[in-house]
Amino acid sequence: MVNCNDTDINQQVEGLVTPTPTGEVEAQAKKSKSSGKKRNKAPWAKLLSQYPQNPHRVMKGPVFTVGRQGYLDKEQLLVNAARASRVENQDAIDACIVGMLGDPREARVGITEVHFFPFNPVDKRTAINYIDANEKWHSVSKGAPEQIIELCNLREDTKKRAHDIIDKVSDRGLCSLAVGRQTVSEKEKNSPGEPWQFLGLLPLFDPPRHDSAETIRRALDLGVNVKMITGDQLAIGKETGRRLGMGTNMYPSSALLFATL
Repeated sequence: MVNCNDTDINQQVEGLVTPTPTGEVEAQAKKSKSSGKKRNKAPWAKLLSQYPQNPHRVMKGPVFTVGRQGYLDKEQLLVNAARASRVENQDAIDACIVGMLGDPREARVGITEVHFFPFNPVDKRTAINYIDANEKWHSVSKGAPEQIIELCNLREDTKKRAHDIIDKVSDRGLCSLAVGRQTVSEKEKNSPGEPWQFLGLLPLFDPPRHDSAETIRRALDLGVNVKMITGDQLAIGKETGRRLGMGTNMYPSSALLFATL
């Protein structure tokens, strides 16, 4: 592992893992691999449509991780993301990420949890302090990419590459989660620790609630002028609007500065 200031971001292989039914997806992946058939450019697209009731789906690939010496592979990235997730009383995203592991218990194997910091709307990330088998302290955090990128103090060129990747997956209607890690030499849960390392990005498919489209349709039928305000990127907002039957005529907040009221 190298410090995030000295790293590049490399694209890894494509694929998809869902929390349920994982076995069926894995079986399809193995079948595709053994058949030797040419894969589609977006192998996840067909699989996504097969599970409309699944509230959250995380793509196992493309996974974007730190490159060069000692680079982190996608399985290690997922383990670190799972460590920064609750293993009990989970929200949908935590349940999905932990469920991507072969065995959910891997999220805490070989470590002792010291303290878990739940998500809050200010920091927009979760974090965990833990002790490894060598009695060394570490922190891992996952959350909004801009928060993790700022936490890791990435170089401008690496930051640009990260944002290019985020923009690319958002064009497909996918959100992104970033993961970072640090060593905590002081062995105190609130200590600043060593510089944070940027581990990688996880594209996340986060569809609307299954009943949202029907609720909006009823409101429109009653003459309610429904508007959507979102903190997501424009491409993701448009995809959400399309799924909800609200159309794709949407604008970034900056457009309001020049609007005629």
